[in-house]
Amino acid sequence: MLKPHTLTVLMTNTCTARCAHCCMNSGPDRTGMLNLATIKKAVDELHLSSPLLTVVFAGGEPTLTKQTLSGAIRYCADRKINTRLVTNASWAKTENTARKLLERLRRDGLEELNISVDDHHLPYISFENVVNAWKVSKEFDFGAVVIANSHGIRSTITPEFIMKRLGETISLRFDENGTDCTDVRAAKGSTYRAISNSKLQRLERADEALAKEEFSPASNVEDLNMGCPNAVKSAALSPNGHLLSCCGFELEGNAVLDFGDVNLSPMEDLVHQANNDMIVSAIAILGPLFLKNFIQKVAPEIDFPKQYGTVCEVCNSVVKNPRAIQILRDRMNILGPMVISARMVANGTQKAAS
Repeated sequence: MLKPHTLTVLMTNTCTARCAHCCMNSGPDRTGMLNLATIKKAVDELHLSSPLLTVVFAGGEPTLTKQTLSGAIRYCADRKINTRLVTNASWAKTENTARKLLERLRRDGLEELNISVDDHHLPYISFENVVNAWKVSKEFDFGAVVIANSHGIRSTITPEFIMKRLGETISLRFDENGTDCTDVRAAKGSTYRAISNSKLQRLERADEALAKEEFSPASNVEDLNMGCPNAVKSAALSPNGHLLSCCGFELEGNAVLDFGDVNLSPMEDLVHQANNDMIVSAIAILGPLFLKNFIQKVAPEIDFPKQYGTVCEVCNSVVKNPRAIQILRDRMNILGPMVISARMVANGTQKAAS
C-alpha cells in the first residue's frame, strides 16, 4: 500500500514573485492560504496511520503566512517530525532581517532550509538576498541548508555562478547523470550544505512562458520509463486543504491526483481512495510514460509532446488531458490486471529485500 512518508504543506499560493517557470503557478495575485487547524488535522491523521518522516513547508512563499508557519513548525517539532522550509528568501534583504527570521524559525524547531534561486527569481528577488540567507544560516545549527537551483540551457544562474558569488565550493546534490548524491550527509552536529542542481522543467506556467530552447529534453525518452517514487508517498496538502498525490506541479482539482478535502474526510479514507485508483497505482508502479504509451496505442491522434525532460513532464501531459484519462478509465479491464500484476511483483521484491 502506498502511504505518505513525506507531506509537503503548500501553505499558500500567494508569492512575492511571479516566476516564469513556477510549477505551482504562484504569484502576488493568488490568495489561497491554509489555516493551522487544517495543517494539524492532516499531520495528526497521517502520522497516526504511518509515521511521517518529514513535513515540508512550501508555497507560494510560505513565510507570508507568518504565525501559521511558526505554529505548524512547532506542532511538527513537538511530535519529533523533521521539518523543512522551501523559500525564495524575499525576507533576507539585509543580514539583520535574515537573522531575525532564521532565529525565530530555528527556535520554532525548523531543521532544514531550502533557498530557491535561478534566472526566473531574479526579476523579483535580488541574488543578494540569497547571499544574506546563506551567510546568516551558518550562525544556526540547521540540519541542512540547501540552495535549490533550477537551470536550463540558457541559464545564467547555474551552480558554478552560485559558488563563484558565494566564494566557496559547495557539494552538488545530483551528479551529471542526475543521480542523487545525498546519501553521504554531514557529520553529526554539523550542517549538510549543498546545491540541489535540478533541471528546468516544462510544467504549468513554464510551458507557455518560456521558449522550448530553454529546456533540456532526455536524450532517450525511454530513460524516463519508470514508476514515480513520489506518488502518494510524498503527498501534498494544497492551499485550500486538499490531499494531493505529490507537489510536482499544481494538482488541486485534478481528476486523478486530487484525492479530496481533508476537512470533509479522514485522511486514512483519502489515502485508501488513492490506493484503490488503478491510474494512481499505475503512475506509482508502471510510470507515466507507460500510461502515455498505452493511451497512444488506443488513440494515436492525441497530441502529446514530442519531447520530455523529466517524469513529471510526462505525468503532467497525461493527468491533465481529459481525453487521455477517459481512455484509461474505459479500458480498465485491460489496464487493471497489468497494474495488479506489477503490484504483486513489486510487493514480492520488497518482501524479498526485507
